[in-house]
Amino acid sequence: MVRSFLGKVFISHSSADKQFVRRLDKRLKRAGYDTWLDEHELVAGDSLGTKVAEGILGAQVVLVVVSKASIDSRWLQYELNLATNRMVKGDCRLIPLVIDDSELPAAVLGLLYSDFRGPFKHGFHSVESALQHQNARATAQASFHIVATDLIYEAFGGHGSVSLDGAYADRSFSIVMIPLAESSTDSTYVMFDTESAYSEPAEPLTEGWCTEFSATIDDLPAPLFLIASERPIAFDAIGDEVGRTDLVYRRVVTSKEGSHGGAVFLDLSNTARETWLASIKDAKRLLMRLAQELSPPEVAARRNWPTLLVWTSKDRKQLKIVGS
Repeated sequence: MVRSFLGKVFISHSSADKQFVRRLDKRLKRAGYDTWLDEHELVAGDSLGTKVAEGILGAQVVLVVVSKASIDSRWLQYELNLATNRMVKGDCRLIPLVIDDSELPAAVLGLLYSDFRGPFKHGFHSVESALQHQNARATAQASFHIVATDLIYEAFGGHGSVSLDGAYADRSFSIVMIPLAESSTDSTYVMFDTESAYSEPAEPLTEGWCTEFSATIDDLPAPLFLIASERPIAFDAIGDEVGRTDLVYRRVVTSKEGSHGGAVFLDLSNTARETWLASIKDAKRLLMRLAQELSPPEVAARRNWPTLLVWTSKDRKQLKIVGS
């Protein structure tokens, strides 16, 4: 049995194919993979569309059971559209499972499929090989997350978590504490996360990524944020210190009230792991400096941040400033 880092494998299918899908579900679980199957995930009163969308948007792998019944299903078309959009962006792997002689939907034409028209074990072997390949990539990503998170804990001397929507909500974040000065007993907290690579070579954090990130932090209850990234930084910025181009920042305005803060990005995409701890400690010092520059109301504000600061140890070129 494998140790899976794939999360729940979503099984998209028609209810007419339940017998096949239940057999598939049992074999996947026996092999060590968790699954998202409607009859296990949905309860009375659930919004079907919302729950299905959540399942697909959170899946690293979507299995689409292709049959004469499923290609005529509106629900399968809905699920397939969601999964295809994510596949095009590189956010998930889409694997068709052909179980009869029906014509492949246009959305999966050109994709390699697992053929279940013969013995079940032959088709399942194909699925399992694809999952093993995807899991190897997910394992590498998880390894980055685990190592980077442990070093952040070490550098900051402790950690915690916060839930924005209540004790049983899903919107929870990891936090570390920083003093407002070297000898100060006053402190504030920093939310942190890691950004693993999803491809080889790693896709950079682009202008579009930066815009999406700014939107997601709009209501987070802290002025400071730290991201340790396995993906190189590609949005424009300017050097923070004269003669030094590995510590750069970018200012963006996202708050109507004009409150200030900072999100520090630690680019570990091209550095040896033995240097990560020192880099994280430098990021901590930067966050302390930012906290000191903020006014007390801004340190405590439950607002977003118009300042994005980027810590990068890869680019050695002079970067330019964008925005104000």
